[in-house]
Amino acid sequence: MSEITCNVITDLLELYADEIVSNDTRQIVEEHLTGCDKCNEKLIKIKQKINIPAEINIKPLNRIKRGIKKKNIIISVVSVLIVSAILLGLYYFITNHETVIPYNKTHIYNIEIEDYQILIHFIDNIDSYKIQNKYIDDKTMEVYICFNATYQTRYLSKRQFTNQFVSAPRIEGYRNIEDGIIVEEHEYETVKIYYCNMFRNGTFYGEKTLIWEK
Repeated sequence: MSEITCNVITDLLELYADEIVSNDTRQIVEEHLTGCDKCNEKLIKIKQKINIPAEINIKPLNRIKRGIKKKNIIISVVSVLIVSAILLGLYYFITNHETVIPYNKTHIYNIEIEDYQILIHFIDNIDSYKIQNKYIDDKTMEVYICFNATYQTRYLSKRQFTNQFVSAPRIEGYRNIEDGIIVEEHEYETVKIYYCNMFRNGTFYGEKTLIWEK
């Protein structure tokens, strides 16, 4: 049998280092390595390449992976909180924030005066109303009024026929009675009731519509 050359051994070294050669091949390689420094150096380099500790590469990757996972959790929690806050704010706005119902949306079809009060018949839903009496002089009075509703009442509730009493003291005048005797009586000659489309900070302003006059 001819002598085994370094070229042949070099071809076998990686398989030898991986321990996947037969016993006969292992014996041949080991016999050659006992007398060949060059092949021994090649084997050492091969084993160094194969035996790099896995934790050297895995630990940094695990730290990066944990950092990414933690960041994703924080982003998810913050996103949920932001969306929840937006939805809660939107729900509160829809169910609690009142705005004036424009006159052309109230569908007022009749107005009566009963016992110094205004009785307004209309088709709509309201949550509250605002009213203000303005005495121009001893003979003239103006009344400003508006209906208010939340977006839920306006757009998410079924409209219905409504008879809304609106308190308006001295709408036609007043009487002072003592011991059953009228001691003072006053009646306004002119009374005008206006529906206003704007009300803010206790003040009526903007467009107004005359809805009743005496």
